Amino acid sequence: MSLTRWHLPNPSETTDANRTRLEAITLCNENQCNENQCNNDLCNNALCNKDRFNDDRCHNDLERTKLALDAGRLDEAFTLIQFALLKSSPYRHHHETQMLTDRIISELIRRGNQHFDEQRPDDAQYDADAAFQLGGRQIEIAKLRHRIAQHDRKMRRPKADAMKTHAKLTGDILQVDGIGSLLLLQSDTVSIGPRSSSTQYDIVLQTEDNTEPISINRDEEDYFLRTPQQRLLSSCDSISVGRRGRLRFTKPVAASDSAILEINGVMLLRRDVRRVVLLADSLLFGKSGCHFSLPTSGPPVILQPTRDGYSLHRQGGFDVQNLKTGGSVSIEGTRFTLTTHSKSEAMV
Repeated sequence: MSLTRWHLPNPSETTDANRTRLEAITLCNENQCNENQCNNDLCNNALCNKDRFNDDRCHNDLERTKLALDAGRLDEAFTLIQFALLKSSPYRHHHETQMLTDRIISELIRRGNQHFDEQRPDDAQYDADAAFQLGGRQIEIAKLRHRIAQHDRKMRRPKADAMKTHAKLTGDILQVDGIGSLLLLQSDTVSIGPRSSSTQYDIVLQTEDNTEPISINRDEEDYFLRTPQQRLLSSCDSISVGRRGRLRFTKPVAASDSAILEINGVMLLRRDVRRVVLLADSLLFGKSGCHFSLPTSGPPVILQPTRDGYSLHRQGGFDVQNLKTGGSVSIEGTRFTLTTHSKSEAMV
């Protein structure tokens, strides 16, 4: 394909406007501009400017965004500016697009704070997420998101405290087809110590008399190991108990605060139980991205504690079933059976 070369203006006739034009044409000629590369607004090469029709459409989108914003249709303006940002050349309409984006961010923050002040946290969260999508970690966006997060924590705590009041201190055994038996413990603090001690522990180990008792404490999404000293647990950490005992700590699902203790070098009194679940909010069973793997092609199955047992349902809220002590339910061919475990004992 031949390249169009531009004739330079007569230097004797160079004015300020011609000088700008001269620089633009020189730049395009030096770069041998073609239809694949030229963002020079001053270049009128037909090949360079084949996308001007699309830019005109983008300009129309910006006008529609302005009209929607001026009319108070903030959600429509938010949707339109997203399309405009995708289609706009970084060199054309950039200033206009950025000014509109800043206005929309300000309006989303203002409306989000108003929703929050008027006790509509879900609507406030929507506006905070939309503002974050456009503006990232700006200070005012971060302030709004922080207000919502604090509110969510305050709302979750009474529910969690009420759940703890009804939680069984002894734990439950959940048997799952294809996985085996799991010991479920709902307490925020789980104590682990030797069987020979007179102290009652959540998980009792038959090990050396001089084994130091330890505990694992959950603080919101974090877990801390308390021995004579305290340290933050990370997923896949190994905890030594006695000479041979090992507890492997994992927190495989970022969206859930529940964690798993895999027992190695020990035998539970119930030999079929090899894993302890530190159950915070939910437990996921599915093909991938879950606490436990199930050979299912459908959505993950979610277990959540209730006042009188547990609920089981597929992700999305489908097929909700209640599971109580001594009961059994089946979801997509996988059976879940629940029994009470009176003592969480292990022998090293």
